[in-house]
Amino acid sequence: MKIAVLALTRGGELTAARIQRAFPEGEVDLYLPEKLMPKIGEAGLQKGRTYFKDSFQEVFEFVFHKYRALVCVMAVGIVVRIAAPFLNNKYHDPAVVVLDEKGKYTISLLSGHLGGANELALEIAEKIGAQAVITTATDVCGKPAVEMLAREYKLALEPRENIKKLNWALAHDIPIKVFVQEGIELPPAFSPGQGHFEGPYKIREPQDVQINAKGCDDSLNQPCLVISTNLYPNNVFESINCVLGRPQYIVLGVGCKRGISSEQLIQFVHHCFQEEGLSPLCLKKIVSIELKNNEEGLREAARRLEVPLEFVTKDQIKNLKADVSRSIFVEEITGVGCVCEPAALIGAGREELLWKKKKYQGMTTAAAGETYRWWE
Repeated sequence: MKIAVLALTRGGELTAARIQRAFPEGEVDLYLPEKLMPKIGEAGLQKGRTYFKDSFQEVFEFVFHKYRALVCVMAVGIVVRIAAPFLNNKYHDPAVVVLDEKGKYTISLLSGHLGGANELALEIAEKIGAQAVITTATDVCGKPAVEMLAREYKLALEPRENIKKLNWALAHDIPIKVFVQEGIELPPAFSPGQGHFEGPYKIREPQDVQINAKGCDDSLNQPCLVISTNLYPNNVFESINCVLGRPQYIVLGVGCKRGISSEQLIQFVHHCFQEEGLSPLCLKKIVSIELKNNEEGLREAARRLEVPLEFVTKDQIKNLKADVSRSIFVEEITGVGCVCEPAALIGAGREELLWKKKKYQGMTTAAAGETYRWWE
């Protein structure tokens, strides 16, 4: 993870340099005001440093959107005020850690869990001999955070607004009931032996969730986690302290005509998942042929779906020993008889598809399950 370290004073610069030296070369970039640039006769410019003459707000906005982690060696108040206009949510904002210019304290300020600010604050503290300051409730109480456990097992969580309810329960020693779809093993971190969870309770049919989830909605409104790939009616979890954990394992092979829009692709992808009764949050990545590398609609669709986009070569497709669909038209355009099915199989490392080619208005999809899943 590339880190940007910002400082405004000479003392802050010294601490920033200590942080840079503590990490592998090239991993940390320093951003310093032009007034701190070495003068003639002093030591020359050092690698990994950028001296800015623009306003600090402009520089902060630039690094906020470019880096996944920011370390600010300055007063917390400065960072709070300068960062406020750029904040989105904890799922997209970068980690922000603040240090005093003497390097005594490393404060996890923003995106402590998902962004990794807590881990970064602890890492910097260990490297430079500072004291880390972590204020997230689960960490202070010595309890795991649901989103961190979910990330370990590649689970996408929804609805996001309910995650805080489960973390509140963990912090207050209220056990979380765990429901697991039949065919999926319980992730070890959610086992009753960890002391924070009850279950697992098996789900065989989608309607079981409504009964089971509402069955645990007792006088305490005990929270629950449902690990499932299935789509459920929107009203199933109304007024329940419930979070759905979606295993991210589906590799989607995609073919498309030139000039397709991201909106068209996203609508078609959602339609395909709905047709299969699967949650779109189970999507792990999108794979297409390298010929589509510059297809902006495809790239934008992957960005909006928040998944990686990978490409396979014509030779990889030609050398694939699997029974896939063939189209003379597609072969004339791309040089191979099919794109979506082999792309899905190659991307997932599988020999069987979850669903075969679906097509609509110049778009095709096929899906395969990724080889690595914790229950395999």
